[in-house]
Amino acid sequence: MKFDKEYFTTINYTDYLDRYDRYEKLAIDVTDLLSKISLLDEKTKILDYGCAVGLLVEALTNIGYKDSYGYDISEWATSQARKRKLNILDDVNKDDYDVTFCLDVLEHMYDDDISKFLKDYSSDVLVLRIPVSTDGGETFHLSISKRDPTHINCKTKQQWMDIFRKYGYATFLNLNLYTIYDTPGVWSTVCLRSNNER
Repeated sequence: MKFDKEYFTTINYTDYLDRYDRYEKLAIDVTDLLSKISLLDEKTKILDYGCAVGLLVEALTNIGYKDSYGYDISEWATSQARKRKLNILDDVNKDDYDVTFCLDVLEHMYDDDISKFLKDYSSDVLVLRIPVSTDGGETFHLSISKRDPTHINCKTKQQWMDIFRKYGYATFLNLNLYTIYDTPGVWSTVCLRSNNER
């Protein structure tokens, strides 16, 4: 399935283009936490990996994080973001980022692509939200996650954690904020790369 205009206006995404307010609240929520634990300040270089139409990049920029960038494989989505003059990248492996958001994206990727991303890419802090399985990786826990035919990678929280540990992420701080929270069906967490990997 193509990640085109139809994708972003159907299935689980019928109101996607009208979600800016949600992303602004999420940006405020997460950056407030990260700044309180000294993982982020106004000069932090931030990437939204799988940025879609750039709502989170726009929100981060608007609340003061000017060094915010987005990357997505959807040409239609990134064209929408570029129309709003957002910092959208063609390639993410050319530079390092301090904090990377991966929200609702890794479940759309095959293991080989995830491994390549984690191997080639450098970021000390990952903010993750991934729909997960509670039956050993057979099916997604949430019915909304099961309905999306582009959700091709189904794992438990522990299986995802094992992948991130393999690439040097040693600390996991599960998120339980107003706008993003850890549940049986969704792993929401901050991953920190170990000092030995930095």
